[in-house]
Amino acid sequence: MELRWNANLYVSESNGSVTNTGFGDNSVGAQYRFVRESAHRPALAFAYSMKFPTADLSEGLGSGKRDQVFTLIASKTIRGFSVVVNASYFSIGQPLGGSDGKGEWTLAVSHTLKGRLGAEGEVFGDSHLNAANVGYTDSTWAFTYSVSRRVVIDAGTYVGLTSGPGAPGKSAFAGITYALAELYPARRPRMVANKN
Repeated sequence: MELRWNANLYVSESNGSVTNTGFGDNSVGAQYRFVRESAHRPALAFAYSMKFPTADLSEGLGSGKRDQVFTLIASKTIRGFSVVVNASYFSIGQPLGGSDGKGEWTLAVSHTLKGRLGAEGEVFGDSHLNAANVGYTDSTWAFTYSVSRRVVIDAGTYVGLTSGPGAPGKSAFAGITYALAELYPARRPRMVANKN
């Protein structure tokens, strides 16, 4: 079980000559793995998250509405590569009330390059949401660096593979992931000293 809090502390969006900056949205969620990975099967997990509209609306950031995401996750390590496939359903709050829904599939592959440095590539496709948001395919390319077991730094870019109303274009990001605590330390496998 994992509990997660995602905070967009600083957002900067440019559209032509106009740039909006400010505080972004926050989301909280949980992920539960119900099947462990084995030599012949992937790990399976279910995740849920809810976005809270904390973005600065006066700067035109965020929708001001609550969103929810339900995700089924399958992951497997193959020859040192971590392969993750997700299927998600998004419930997106709309300005005039109610919500619209869309599906998303994701294929992500990551691998350690050297020491604590790693790379990740991801391709994802979203179905049609509404008249203002077409279906699209996008990609993410990133580098990660594990500062410690609890701290990971990442940076990369989103590259849109299709275009149309509501389809994302190119953008860059950087972030820090920090693990606050271990929920079940007593269940961690114990290391047995080699007596030879």
